[in-house]
Amino acid sequence: MYKIKEIILWPFDSGKSYRKIKFSSNKVNVITGDSRTGKTALIACIDYVLGSSKCMIPVGVIREKCKWYGVIMKNDVSEILIARRNPDTSLTPEFYFFEDKVVDIPNTIEKGNYSSDNLKDYLNNLLGYSQLKLSANEDSEYNTRPSYRDTMAFNFQPQTIIATPDTLFYKVNLTSHRERLKREIDYFLNIIDNEELFNREKSKNLKKELKDVENMILKEKELSNIFLQKVPKLMTEAISYGFFPKSKVLSEDSFTNLGELRKLLKSEVWDSYGISEKALKQMHNTFSEFERKLANKYQEILKHTSLINSIDKSINVINDYKLSEMEESLRLTEWLAEKILNDDFLLSNLINNDVSIEDITNSVKKYKIDKFISERELENLLEEKRIKEYSLQKLVDEYDLLNEQLNEMKKSEEIAKKDNDIIKNKYMFLGRLKSEIEKIDQSTNLDELNDKKRNITLQISQLQVKNDKILKEKFNRINQEISDYSLDILSTLDCDHKGVPINFERNELTISIVTGERKDDKDYLYEIGSASNWLSYHIAFMLALHKYFLSIDNSKVFPFIVFDQPSQVYFPDGFNQKNGIRNRSNDIEKVKMIFKTIDRFAKNNDLQIIILEHAGEDLWDNLEMFHTVEEWGETNKFVPIDW
Repeated sequence: MYKIKEIILWPFDSGKSYRKIKFSSNKVNVITGDSRTGKTALIACIDYVLGSSKCMIPVGVIREKCKWYGVIMKNDVSEILIARRNPDTSLTPEFYFFEDKVVDIPNTIEKGNYSSDNLKDYLNNLLGYSQLKLSANEDSEYNTRPSYRDTMAFNFQPQTIIATPDTLFYKVNLTSHRERLKREIDYFLNIIDNEELFNREKSKNLKKELKDVENMILKEKELSNIFLQKVPKLMTEAISYGFFPKSKVLSEDSFTNLGELRKLLKSEVWDSYGISEKALKQMHNTFSEFERKLANKYQEILKHTSLINSIDKSINVINDYKLSEMEESLRLTEWLAEKILNDDFLLSNLINNDVSIEDITNSVKKYKIDKFISERELENLLEEKRIKEYSLQKLVDEYDLLNEQLNEMKKSEEIAKKDNDIIKNKYMFLGRLKSEIEKIDQSTNLDELNDKKRNITLQISQLQVKNDKILKEKFNRINQEISDYSLDILSTLDCDHKGVPINFERNELTISIVTGERKDDKDYLYEIGSASNWLSYHIAFMLALHKYFLSIDNSKVFPFIVFDQPSQVYFPDGFNQKNGIRNRSNDIEKVKMIFKTIDRFAKNNDLQIIILEHAGEDLWDNLEMFHTVEEWGETNKFVPIDW
């Protein structure tokens, strides 16, 4: 796991070199010094660089002089440099990220290469965090993918928290952090792991699939019942259309009737009835052909009539143009006109051929009597007229026959259409029947659905998702383990209840002890008096918690912790000195107890510890695991004086 190797500051003034503070990975690193030298700002700086959504670096010199803030983190195989812009620059991307076996610190950083989301995704994946939400069922803004960001609660103990009764963890005073940590604490304690989250998510999806299958089963049963209720009516219709004898008696068993209907669909009834649409169209085309022939006959009749009229004109001339003969010719013409006027079809054809009664009449009246025709010619004309009149009569007979045939065909068409409508209704019934049965046949078989239901139920049972009882039992074991670690640490601290077991109240994110005879008679941290007790419990429980984290394979928590001014309980106003000698010797011994306890812990646990202190090196100079990183004062501060 990654520990802090260096903290780096880059100035706005490019003419000045960067500032770095180097830490040991296996020591208790102490930065000591006066107030207002920047010690407390280290926590805000590290948190900000590691992706805090809000910058808590104090305004003033640190914000005014530093362009970039950075941290180099190191494990056994590589180093990563994470730097972040001063929040007041408002430039993007705001992070600079670089990874190598050994990182060389750049003199300046011109621009970023990572967004906040890029960095968080990278570190979450690097630390092996699951992509899944913690709860498969909870719909809440706090039910998110677990993230290293929420483990910062275990890495920092600023002076505003380390000796307070109300808050145990960093940033849990903020609702969003507190609510997420409540949901994630079991994940960080390894009560649930990535496999459990996967099983929960898969179980959720399988349960949803199971519900869908159960709904399908209900739906199929409903459809089946609805269709079976239709079967008697369908059988009655089939009988009415003649598919079954009218004497047929319906069975009381719907499945028997359904079997009869299935047999009906398999029979040849589909090809046994009706006149096709194609046949009706051919019949219509035949009508059109007959009407065309009739029209042609009408034209021939008109031509013959015109020729006969012309012959009559010639005959009238030959007969010395006798008025009676002319009148006779006119009567013939008028007779023809009257016949045409009384026949709509002939009349329409005369009009279409631009022939009128007036034309025929005028043809007689205007005929020029200027040629003498011999008797022989008269006989020829009379013979020709007789032939033409015979042909005309033949044409009229043919026309009448065609007209009669056409009328008969029209009657047949009407009958065919009526019969065809009845047959169409039969086809429609057969189609509807086929559709209804196909709905049942094409729907998933109930046996298949029931098999699928059993299979899903078996998969859910095999996932072995931990129930609340199992999770509680596992938490109780872990809680006892952390309590034992805490009691061991408390044994050398200034505490009134050293032998009393500690309970981690995960729902309240605090601790409690049982001071009475009853186990349910709890005293929470905020109910225990004295700042020295609060301080001791903070140090003991946080170190014990990290000891447990270190025991987890692939722990998700960075193995470092920063304590800010643990001595403040005993020297709230700084160390009073007289003639260079510290007074309040009893309090000094208690502070030494804190450092000795931390030193003892550090010898046996691979946890990087950073302490920010007012106290001087004389309080820990004989402790093996302690390493003074820097001492800050008027000439040496977090931000160099010459910046």
